[in-house]
Amino acid sequence: MNSAIKSLVLAAGQHGVNLSVDRLMHENALADETELDTKSLIKIANNNHLKTRLIKANWNNICHLGSAFPVIATLSNGRYVVLAKCNKNSEENDLKDDTVLVLDPLSVNPKLEEISREKFLASWNGQLILLKSNFSIFDQAQPFSKNWILQEIFSHKMLVLQLIFVSVLLHIFGFLPIIYIMIVLDKVVNYEAMSTLYVIAAGVLIAHLFSGIFGYIKRYIALFFTSKLEVKLNQKTFSSVLDQPLDYFHKNSSSAIIKTLQQVTVIRQFLINKVFGTVLDATGLLIFIPILILFSPTLFAIVMFFSVLIGLNNIWSAKKQKEMHKLVGGYDEHKQSIMMNAVSGIDTVKSLTLEPSLKKKWEEYATNHTLASLELGKLDARSSQISSTLQHMMTVVLIFVGVLLVFSGTLSAGILIGVNMLAGKVTGPLVQLVSMSAELQKFSNAMSALSSLLNLRGEKLRRGATPPIHGGVVFENVSFAYNEGDNVISNVSFEIKPRQKIGLVGPSGSGKTTIMRLIQGIIKPQTGNILFDGHEIDALDLSHLRLNISIVTSQNTFFKGTITDNVRQAMPNAPAERIEWVFDMVGMNDNMKELQEGFSTIIEEGGTNLSTGMRQKVAFARGLIRNPNILMMDEVFSGLSLQDELSIMKNMPKINQGRTMIVVTHELSQVLDCDKILVLNDKGELAEQGNHEELLKQKGVYADLW
Repeated sequence: MNSAIKSLVLAAGQHGVNLSVDRLMHENALADETELDTKSLIKIANNNHLKTRLIKANWNNICHLGSAFPVIATLSNGRYVVLAKCNKNSEENDLKDDTVLVLDPLSVNPKLEEISREKFLASWNGQLILLKSNFSIFDQAQPFSKNWILQEIFSHKMLVLQLIFVSVLLHIFGFLPIIYIMIVLDKVVNYEAMSTLYVIAAGVLIAHLFSGIFGYIKRYIALFFTSKLEVKLNQKTFSSVLDQPLDYFHKNSSSAIIKTLQQVTVIRQFLINKVFGTVLDATGLLIFIPILILFSPTLFAIVMFFSVLIGLNNIWSAKKQKEMHKLVGGYDEHKQSIMMNAVSGIDTVKSLTLEPSLKKKWEEYATNHTLASLELGKLDARSSQISSTLQHMMTVVLIFVGVLLVFSGTLSAGILIGVNMLAGKVTGPLVQLVSMSAELQKFSNAMSALSSLLNLRGEKLRRGATPPIHGGVVFENVSFAYNEGDNVISNVSFEIKPRQKIGLVGPSGSGKTTIMRLIQGIIKPQTGNILFDGHEIDALDLSHLRLNISIVTSQNTFFKGTITDNVRQAMPNAPAERIEWVFDMVGMNDNMKELQEGFSTIIEEGGTNLSTGMRQKVAFARGLIRNPNILMMDEVFSGLSLQDELSIMKNMPKINQGRTMIVVTHELSQVLDCDKILVLNDKGELAEQGNHEELLKQKGVYADLW
């Protein structure tokens, strides 16, 4: 394998550019045996949305790269590795204990290794290739960022041009009433020109009518565009969440994920209120400021002075409010967490009498939230009143100075009133622009939160082969550990042939559920290979693989809807005949008398309105609707009554037919008829394998469990 290309793919992925080794090798006609020279590697990187920089460096330079990591380092032997981090473990003048995290792309199982300074310098030729993403605004393939929003805006340039055109018309229509007042006071009143009054009044009324129409059009266009963008972003974010591996959901709480999804609304509000509101309104300043200066430079200076004061007040207030918003948000998050945990775990709350402690915690955070909200309200009220007072003071000063100018003959009464009206059209947008920094910060935070999700490499990016899955599974020296801890399973090797029934047994914590997750591709092994009918799992399309695998457990999640709707979740287009077939397969017709509305019965949250046996049969039906070639059952009879267990067991011969079955259980009586039983010990090792009789004769772990 070409270490240059593989290093480029690994480093580029961390900089938000997803590349494929196979595609780059094919497009550039490269051979596995030949290493690329640095110049060729940089050229390929530059052609694939990356900006590169080749530098000669020393150890001190490496340890000050910071956010530039990961980078590609060239070795003395012509190969390439990825540098992820420099660890300063020693005193500033003593570098002997310093290390660097290195990923060798040609190792059997590439992973970060900590290498000593001396060892790395001995093999490094002193060159580093720095990388960063380099997408144009108009590039559809770019990672999610502010440029993505700009690209969406530019892709709808006709709508944007219409908005700008309508905004200019609104500014013109907004200026007509001011002219009306000025002419009425200076001409009509002084000369009693009634005919002029009628004409001007009619014209201004028509202008107001058109202003209302165009105001509606402007609002409609802004709402249409932002709604379209919101739909696109909602689809993008929710798809990205579902595409993440299971590890993502273990590392992030559900409340944090939901909060990230809600940032779409923040972005939409910013676009409506600020980009298509404040920014477009501010274009009127290009019209109103020159006119105001033309009327009276003195009065213009007064307007600007008070506008700056109001803006500074808003900036100061926004800074204080930002701190309080963080505090309020933190308390609110704690409240939501307590509520979600209490409601979702109400059985535990009731059984352990946790109500008093939960109430106390809730009252504590609710009180703190209310007090913080009160302080936030006080800050807002103070800021609003200061701005309002300054606004009124500006009006008084304008009138006072304006009247003096009228008395001196340098200004007419009509222009004075016109200037006073123009002041509002100048002050409002100016203040909004000056105080926009707080909203801009919220927008940036929302973009950062969404970027951290949308730019993650999801499972669906691993496109691969889609061969027929017949049910053959092979583990070759597979090991796995959660969060870099001790191995849950160690060097496990076994072979399952198509249409075999396999038992998987062992003590609690031996890794049975982990093996099932590995088979589904939900987690990846640290070492070893997993093959399906001779195809490595890394080469397969995960969606295709999971469509051929179903799992039924003792803890099943049901969705809002009827029994039929829940079964159809796995196959939305399943015809009625398919539904009838799967209901018959699992023996659900035996339970019809339990259901007043038959299979149209609405399943309540958690399936509480169904018996335990009925819930398990619905889960079986949902797992079998696609007629999978591999069916896994994880403690499916746990917690069932004897009657429910027998009811399901009598249908097992039909369920088993024509597919690979993997049965995970603590009850060895359920694996007696298995073709092969895999026995794990408490160290996660495959201790024994064979059928029931063979394992009893071995007098090992299985015999002890028996």
